Amino acid sequence: MELHLCCLTSSWALPFVGILAVVGLLLWLKRREAEKYEKMTGIPVPEGVLPLLGHLPRILKMGVDDYENKWFELKKSKLILTWYGKTPTITVADPDLLKHIMVKDFPHFQDRPRRLYKMTQSPINKGVFFHYGSHWKRIRSILTPTFSTGKLKMMDHDINRCSVNLANKLEELAKAKENVEVKILYGGFTLDAISATAFGLDVDCINNPDGSFIKNIKGIFQKGMGNWRRICITLATIFPTLISVIRFFNMNFFNQENVDFFLRQCQAMIDDRKSETSQRHLDFLQLMVNAELDQELLEEQHISTGQKKLTNDEIMAQAFLFFIAGYETTASTLNYVSYCLAVHQEIQDKVVQEIHDQIGENEPTYDEMNKLQYMEQVILESLRMFPPLTRLSREIGETVTVKGYTFPQGCSLVIPVYGLHHNPEYWPEPERFDPDRFEKSKNVQNKFFYMPFGQGPRMCLGMRLAMLELKIALVHVLRRVKIVPCEETQIPLKPITYRGLITTEKPVKLRFELRK
Repeated sequence: MELHLCCLTSSWALPFVGILAVVGLLLWLKRREAEKYEKMTGIPVPEGVLPLLGHLPRILKMGVDDYENKWFELKKSKLILTWYGKTPTITVADPDLLKHIMVKDFPHFQDRPRRLYKMTQSPINKGVFFHYGSHWKRIRSILTPTFSTGKLKMMDHDINRCSVNLANKLEELAKAKENVEVKILYGGFTLDAISATAFGLDVDCINNPDGSFIKNIKGIFQKGMGNWRRICITLATIFPTLISVIRFFNMNFFNQENVDFFLRQCQAMIDDRKSETSQRHLDFLQLMVNAELDQELLEEQHISTGQKKLTNDEIMAQAFLFFIAGYETTASTLNYVSYCLAVHQEIQDKVVQEIHDQIGENEPTYDEMNKLQYMEQVILESLRMFPPLTRLSREIGETVTVKGYTFPQGCSLVIPVYGLHHNPEYWPEPERFDPDRFEKSKNVQNKFFYMPFGQGPRMCLGMRLAMLELKIALVHVLRRVKIVPCEETQIPLKPITYRGLITTEKPVKLRFELRK
């Protein structure tokens, strides 16, 4: 019996010891790889890196912002190198270094990670957000004139019309004394404004919140993808070798049903514009249909393509992105600006007084919006506290050394926007809402610790249009209603950063009162 037990124990012990030895070897090899990267790059690597998983288990446990802040402090550094699964990723929170990355040495950091392009279904991946290399540069060059001052001035009328509809709706809700989940309402306004200014459509989502446009765009952001698909796509971002499997099973980044709705709409609008003998519109869609760069500009920008126009697929991709980006970012910003004004009545009063003093009862125009400096400070401070994108990502195109640090080709690079916006080194009392920050330091928007719209050549194309929509909407709204907290308002808000976007623990709910 004793001999039998001894043999049994021995038979289990050897495989167990073997497994331990293999695990120990893998841990040692991974640590050696981390040490090699640290020596090669000069960038600190946090302890606890695991084979295959990298630092991911600890990042998921702590939350990415807390994890990065912990190691920035422990390593006495403003950049660290971590592994998200098998992908080495450099997080940079040094504004001086970011100036080089986003502007001075931009060609080395031009593209977003190509896995985003590979995981996004066609033709959406031909959008300027996802595309890369000379394709991105050509499309960006074609689209840039669309947002010139002259073009923005032509959009005043449509934005004002949509803003009046928004103010009318808020007056109704004020009379009914209802608590309002404001982002839903603002989402209707932004979709109306985008549809009018970019595509010449009148969809009236404010008064038809269950219409097909608002239903499908909500589907992209709220339903998105099923749990199984979400898990698979998350795994593919961690283990890029799985991307081909994800694509084989058509597990697209965006919900295909919602995408197909917008693609059908876009194609119908494109066909309609091409069939017109005279141009009745001069909006975003028409400018894309007409878009053509002259050969001199192509050569000047070293764009290695003879294709001077956007293809049909490229036009549809830009139109789709315009819908979803304009909807989410502007609606989200109005949501948080309204919250900040509701809980800081003295600031709201100051904005209302500025509107009265600077433009009175006139219809707001592009030129008049430049007079509303304090309102702009309020918007900028809200964007600091609640940036639409909490993280920006880049792919390192070729190995380059910047300010003594080596950035290896193929690594990912992350810019922690939310962390920079809440860093007390740059923003004293960062959790305090203080629009005067932007008065005291007028050039703070050009600093590389403030980037709600990004910085450099890849900065958001629609930034100026978004600011125009925000200001005109706020003028109409604040003239007619007062924004106040209600019993369902969470004070303070508890932000949650997830997959690069910001949300809150509870939806923002407010109440509106008629102004006397």
